[in-house]
Amino acid sequence: MPGSTVRVAKGSTLTAGTSTFTMLITSIRLEGLADAPPVDVSHMGTAVVAANKYANITKKAIGLVDGGRLVVSGFLNPDVELPIKGVEETWTLTFALITGDATSTIWAFTGAGNGMTMTGEHKGVYTCEYTIEVLSTISITDAT
Repeated sequence: MPGSTVRVAKGSTLTAGTSTFTMLITSIRLEGLADAPPVDVSHMGTAVVAANKYANITKKAIGLVDGGRLVVSGFLNPDVELPIKGVEETWTLTFALITGDATSTIWAFTGAGNGMTMTGEHKGVYTCEYTIEVLSTISITDAT
């Protein structure tokens, strides 16, 4: 990753593979990215816990990662329907181009929109927070 190691949200874009989605992004966060819990591989033949010992359940790490959710906040155009109908599609998050880079960092994944909160303030603009459930691996293309 050449150029600056710090990326800014301003100028980042999020596009959907099949639906029309536009929003002036004010913040982006990835939440819930986590290792899957270990799996219990004990069986009925496992001996009871011996004296002066704790635990007799055997667990194994399985090496799976939950992609979590991408939450995007921004200004909303109420004329544009947000894709929250359980449709899986390819999402591409293109980070803002940094001075000195020829290309931007890009994240691509399969996801489904699953929630939206909209706020309208008196004499203000409509804002919304849109949540996309990550359903696949997040492929990262580094900036060049």
